[in-house]
Amino acid sequence: MASVTLTQIQLIQTKSTVPLQPGSLYWNTDSASPIDIDPTKIVSVANAWDNTTSKYVPGAIQVSLMNAFTFFSSDSYASVAALIP
Repeated sequence: MASVTLTQIQLIQTKSTVPLQPGSLYWNTDSASPIDIDPTKIVSVANAWDNTTSKYVPGAIQVSLMNAFTFFSSDSYASVAALIP
């Protein structure tokens, strides 16, 4: 099957105002880069979760592939979920 191009992003942690407590996650817009993947290798897609704030990271999803490779993407959940065979 032909590959599809998604946008891979990097999540970054903000500085915490509370000592010894991690900050919340957000995605660095400067980190966006294309990644070509075989859509038949996608095993799951989920909204990116921030354990520190117990909230979803706005605009970020987590994509897992068959080979245990996981990355974050700024593509929509619906568009990536539709690629799962």
